[in-house]
Amino acid sequence: MSRNELLGVVQAQLRAELPLGGHQVRESDVLRDLAEADSVRLLRVAARLERQLGVEFNDEELFSAVTVGDLADLLVQAGRPALRTGL
Repeated sequence: MSRNELLGVVQAQLRAELPLGGHQVRESDVLRDLAEADSVRLLRVAARLERQLGVEFNDEELFSAVTVGDLADLLVQAGRPALRTGL
């Protein structure tokens, strides 16, 4: 998948988990600033992404994601093990 496609998947999962109303989720949105985006809900989003896409996030990297775009970037890296492991 392209990064833009992965960004769309992230946005869809955030809309499914959080009560965003009519808010259009943007790449630059800060994850913790989204409506009711506490750590538990964000972990649920991460778990849904892992299941949907068959990837596994590194916990340290996951907690370093600040924006929606950062989370999409982690998915790009997770889909390329050579980048994730430094091989």
